[in-house]
Amino acid sequence: MRHRARLAIMASLVVLAATAVFLVVLAADGCACLSGGGGATTGPPPIPQYSVTFREVGLHHGVRWGVDFSGSNKSTTGSSLTFKQQDLSGTYLYEVTGATGYMPIPASGTLALYEGGVSSLISFENGSAPTYSVVLNVASPAAEYLGPFSQVLFLNLSDGASVSSLDGANITFSAPTGAYSFSTHSDDPDWMADPQSGTILINGTSEVFPVELQAYTFNLTFIEAGLPEGTVWNLSVVPSTAGGNLSGGSGSYSVARWNGTFEFSVQAPAGYTASPSQGTAWVDGSGLNVTIEFSRPPDPINAIIFSESGLDNRSGWAVTLDGDTQWVPSGFTITFYGPIGTYSFEVVVIPGYNSPGPYTASPAAGELNLTGGAITEQIIFMLH
Repeated sequence: MRHRARLAIMASLVVLAATAVFLVVLAADGCACLSGGGGATTGPPPIPQYSVTFREVGLHHGVRWGVDFSGSNKSTTGSSLTFKQQDLSGTYLYEVTGATGYMPIPASGTLALYEGGVSSLISFENGSAPTYSVVLNVASPAAEYLGPFSQVLFLNLSDGASVSSLDGANITFSAPTGAYSFSTHSDDPDWMADPQSGTILINGTSEVFPVELQAYTFNLTFIEAGLPEGTVWNLSVVPSTAGGNLSGGSGSYSVARWNGTFEFSVQAPAGYTASPSQGTAWVDGSGLNVTIEFSRPPDPINAIIFSESGLDNRSGWAVTLDGDTQWVPSGFTITFYGPIGTYSFEVVVIPGYNSPGPYTASPAAGELNLTGGAITEQIIFMLH
């Protein structure tokens, strides 16, 4: 009897294998048990699709209109059309079709896709008129704006229509003769378009308008301290041509910089040292002040030197020795001078713009005994 039960189970498996995946478990008493699930099979996750929706205003009920979008055509007598697209990496053309006796605004244009989907309004007016192409010639950011550049730039017209482009590509649309107010904006808060608003005049010919992409900037200010008035010192900031020879006693020097990291170096006048003499400034959404202190170097016989390893090149570090603090970027040493004696120290990590931190320092604090000459303390940084 038990043998027949096993044969019946195996026969059922043969019949059901085409529609479901089953697990056969042979129990201790020799009985076979089945588990499975409803014909579902596992496979690769579905490829995400992003919506592109066109909405119309101005058409009488029942008028059929359509859109050609990225090689696909759809039409409807309703108020909207939706396309699905898998690729977010480009700028796509569209053209309005149908609706005989009506004039669409815009009649064609460009759209860039993004993860939230995109929607564009088509306004229909009675009658027909020739349309003319309008190209917004987008100037790419200046070469000094280093780092990745990826954004969607939108142009919003006064009638509610919106056209867009990706990664600095030109924006195009077509419309009949008229005056169209517009505004521009970017999906990246670090960037803006110039002009941000205005009026596009179409007067029977195709038009080209320049638009320049610019980064929002903030004041990076270097404050000088310790030099007699009129003493010349030199500052260099990279990437940029900012800096040059500056005069002691002038207080500060400011340069407009965008979000990112900027290397700077200071050349002190003869007989003085600058602290810091070089480093990295991190601009992150607001202005930044860097104080450069000049002093005459002490007797270098008694020196306490701290060196580091393990930090990434975006981060800095600082050491406080008996209440006196110095900070430098990664890869540089910190040196204190003083008389013979015992000193307490503490190490601090200064995370940089887009730093992979946080870090821990070893040792993070301690005491050093200066007996004469120079001593060196090695600080090792490790990621959490």
